[in-house]
Amino acid sequence: MSFLYARNYKKEICVWSDTKVSFSSSEEQEIFQKSVLNGSMAEYHKIDKLGVVKNVIINGNICVAFAGNLKHFNELLEYIEDNRIYDIGSITKKAEQINRKYFGDTDFIVALANNSGNELYLIQSSRINLVDACKIGSDKKTYEIFDSEREKIKNRDEMEAGCTRVTIENDLSDVDNLDSISIDRRAFKYTIKNTEDLSVGGFIISCTGSKGSFMYMEEFETNVEKKRTVDPDGIIQLFDNAEDGGYAFHFYDSTNFVSMYIYQMKKGVIYRPYLEDKDYNHLRFPTIYDCSENEFIEENNITPPSIIYG
Repeated sequence: MSFLYARNYKKEICVWSDTKVSFSSSEEQEIFQKSVLNGSMAEYHKIDKLGVVKNVIINGNICVAFAGNLKHFNELLEYIEDNRIYDIGSITKKAEQINRKYFGDTDFIVALANNSGNELYLIQSSRINLVDACKIGSDKKTYEIFDSEREKIKNRDEMEAGCTRVTIENDLSDVDNLDSISIDRRAFKYTIKNTEDLSVGGFIISCTGSKGSFMYMEEFETNVEKKRTVDPDGIIQLFDNAEDGGYAFHFYDSTNFVSMYIYQMKKGVIYRPYLEDKDYNHLRFPTIYDCSENEFIEENNITPPSIIYG
């Protein structure tokens, strides 16, 4: 399945997603590997490891996302991109038609970042609903993990705010507004790593809309599997070696395709359409580049990162 969370914060609108690719049956997986990938195990392992983008930016100010069947999402993207449909009403209507056509197997999120006001739509159970926030994909237990962790983070942040940012007015104590976006993102990241749903996982793709446009946000992440120790020189290793299962990666700002660099692999990755099969030809699958980070940025016209790591 998948796990996605979206919320309209009024000034900003965010859509978070995992990247893991899963199939409804072993037969569907086998057909994908043999027919779509021409039996290439290398291609299959790449997609299995790096996944697919499930929250796609359309024409700058619209983001469409899905949880369910890859073919159904491809059908929506095909309608939008082949016909150059950039009207929010037409897109949500088509998403509802696809959801109903396949008996609710695939749910959609459609988000609009507009200077006059952001809009967030949930397409589920053959209905289009204007919502403030929504979760799609996965199962009830995953939702409960997210809600529980978000509440824990919020309570911790409130305690810290109460200690450091207290204001006194009319003999009443108050605290500054908490960063709701940060709270939700941290809870989402925790959920992806701790859910028992094996169809959820991979990387986290963060898509944020504000001032009339969406952007994949620049982020630097590390994954540490082993206990950290400080060596005699006072230096602590930030991440494990590749052979130990650790890695660090850098997502770059983008209003188009998702791009990242994985340091241990010394490879760049751009998620873009490249499969020719008509059922998958609009989906953003990973293309790998063997090069240094600087070469990757220069050769692919990627916006240079605000901070250089390494």
